[in-house]
Amino acid sequence: MVQLTKSTYLNEDDYYTEAYMTHNVQNLRWYLESLSKEELKDICRNFDIKGFSSKNKDELIELIQSTYFKDDQLLTRLLQELSSDYKLIFYELAVSDDETVRFNRDIPDTLFLFYPEADEHLVIPKDVKQHFKQFIETHPDINSDIQLIEFYHSAFNLYGFVSLKQLAKLQYKYKGLQKDEQTIKEEITRLLPEYKDLIQHRSVKHRDLAQVNLNMKALTHGKKYYEPATESEFLNYKDPYFTEPSEAIEALRTLLDKMVTDQYEGTYTAQLIIDTIIFGLRANDTPKFILKHIQQIENSGFLKVENRTLPEYIARAIIDIRLWSLNGHKPQQKKERKVVQVKQKKKKRKKK
Repeated sequence: MVQLTKSTYLNEDDYYTEAYMTHNVQNLRWYLESLSKEELKDICRNFDIKGFSSKNKDELIELIQSTYFKDDQLLTRLLQELSSDYKLIFYELAVSDDETVRFNRDIPDTLFLFYPEADEHLVIPKDVKQHFKQFIETHPDINSDIQLIEFYHSAFNLYGFVSLKQLAKLQYKYKGLQKDEQTIKEEITRLLPEYKDLIQHRSVKHRDLAQVNLNMKALTHGKKYYEPATESEFLNYKDPYFTEPSEAIEALRTLLDKMVTDQYEGTYTAQLIIDTIIFGLRANDTPKFILKHIQQIENSGFLKVENRTLPEYIARAIIDIRLWSLNGHKPQQKKERKVVQVKQKKKKRKKK
């Protein structure tokens, strides 16, 4: 990952008026020249390129370029090994008219995507973009693979944990495809390798729950799942931060935005933190753990919590969220029970 200049986050207006006037997207060589000799050797090791040990920096750059652009073998192997997020971001940059996208995770050097500024704007070198476009033309199956990845991301973000049987049912409902559970398992393992070890008891759990022990069978089998009416509504959930329109959720978002400290006000970092908090609502049916998460964020200096009504805002937002514990359904508001007071009849005393 290349870091060329700024070391602080910029707000969105500053970014487009300043950062991109100072950086024009270049070919791969330009970015490789910003890496150290050892980093270039690491790329060779990761790509299993032979004969690099005795070469100087210029020779390493030439070796990497000639091997990478020679044919599509390295790109084919790379796409097989990449996590689904990296596949999606690489594909998006390759087919888009833009050469930059916002992304908030570290990128493997072998992916040849770079952060030219010290923020979340990721760029694809011009020749790498062209190489991948040619790859897509000769491997049209990648388009259907990307659609499948988006399908599975939508299901995992909506349900948190879901049976293979339900995933097969959704594929038939939205795509008219009949697949058995074994086929679903094989697709997930091939296209989303980071989920391979999260398939348990004929079910899958969200990667954010990787360290959480769950009774998957009890949580996912024999359940009535919420199913969006159309495929387009279902695919809204490929965005992990998507929520249905809700005054309560927007009120919470507005309140959290007011709590952002001066250092991060108006930044993409603040937006991401708030989105992460909202995302966490679906995994919790009470404010307790959300408040604990917010406390950790406050301790890191991103938020300053001064509003005592925050738990109430969270509780109202949870009512409007699709909960993982309810298989994507929204919690039912408890009906107020009318308290009926039964008057006891007094026994009349018998006259003596």
